Amino acid sequence: NVPGYDMGSSTLRGEPSDPDVVLDEHGFISDQRLAEKKPANTVRIFILGGSAAFGAGQNTDYHGTHPYRDGVHSYPRNIAGQLQTYLSTRDPTVNYEVVNAAAYARRFHQSTLLYLETISRLSPDYVVNIEGWNDVGSMVSGKPYSDAEQMMPSLVKLQTHSESWLNKSNTYYVLSTAIDKYRVRSNQKKSAASSNATSPTALQRSEYEGRKRAYVAGSRRFLQSLRQHVGVLQADGTRLVFMMQPMLPRTSVNKDLSAIEEKLLKHAHALAEKDPALVLQYFLDDQLSDECRDLVENAGEIYIDANRELVGVESSVEVYTDYCHLTSKGNEILAEMIGKRILASPKRAVPSRGD
Repeated sequence: NVPGYDMGSSTLRGEPSDPDVVLDEHGFISDQRLAEKKPANTVRIFILGGSAAFGAGQNTDYHGTHPYRDGVHSYPRNIAGQLQTYLSTRDPTVNYEVVNAAAYARRFHQSTLLYLETISRLSPDYVVNIEGWNDVGSMVSGKPYSDAEQMMPSLVKLQTHSESWLNKSNTYYVLSTAIDKYRVRSNQKKSAASSNATSPTALQRSEYEGRKRAYVAGSRRFLQSLRQHVGVLQADGTRLVFMMQPMLPRTSVNKDLSAIEEKLLKHAHALAEKDPALVLQYFLDDQLSDECRDLVENAGEIYIDANRELVGVESSVEVYTDYCHLTSKGNEILAEMIGKRILASPKRAVPSRGD
C-alpha cells in the first residue's frame, strides 16, 4: 500500500463527516499517527488480511446483480474502526489503538512477512488475521508462494491508458479489480466452450469425497503457514486472533441469506471453478476449520470461524455485498465478534523486544 495515498472520492462514508481513507507512512489506515514508541496504558491491535479486512466495497462485476458502491469503507466504518469503538466503549480505562494493516489480494503467508518486516517493531499486543478467501486456491494446490507469483503475468499484460489513470486510482484497488475482471472473462470463455460444464450448485457430495484426499494434501501448506505464524507472534508475546473470514459461497454454514444475498450467491456460483467451490461447500466445514481451530486454540490463541458465528443472524440484516466483501453492518458484526473475544482473553506478560 502506497504511504500517504488519499483515496478521496473512493471512500465509502456512513456519514458525510467520515474522513477520507488516507494511508499513513506505513501504508496502514488508522485515526491517528502511529508512534513507534507505544504510549502508556495502550493496547495496540493490528488487523491483517485481504480486501475484506481492508474494508473493500463491492467487486464491480456484481453491480448488475445488486449494486453496492465499490471503494473502501472509511476508518469509522471498516472493521478496525468499529473494533476500536467497541473496545473503547466497553473498556474506557484503556487506550485502544486499532490499525488497519490489511491490503487487497494479500495472501495469509504475506501477512506473516508484513508482521516480520514492519508490525513487529511497533509493539503489537494483538494481531487479528481475517483470512480465507485469497487462500482457497492454494488450499487446493498446496503452493501458496508459487500461486501468488503466477498472478504476475496478468499484471504484466495490463495496459494503462495514461499516467493520469494510475494517479487518479488506488494502485492495489485498480489492479485487483482488473485481475478480477480478467478472471471473470476467462471463466466465462471456459463456460461457453464447454456446454457440459457442471454448475457448482449441482456439485454432489460423492464428487467431493473423490477429491477430498487432494484437498487434505493441499491444505497441509496452509496449516504449516499457520503454525509458523503462531510461532512468530508468540516469540514476541503478541496475541493472535485468527478469523476464518465470512464467505458467501460457504453454503453449508452461514447466516440466513436475504433475497439480495441469494442473488449474489447465484452470481458467485456462476463464476466458481469446481475445486474452490467444493472446498467452500464441504472441506472447510468437514475438516479444515476444525484443524485450524485446534492448532490455534492448543497454542493458547483465539480462533473465530465467522461463518459459524453468523448462524442465526436474521435474513433482514444485509452482511455481504458479493462473495466475501461486507456492508458497514457486516463490518460491525465482525468487529463485535473480535472485540468480545479480546475482552474475554486473559492478559499475559509481554517479553522485552529487540530493536
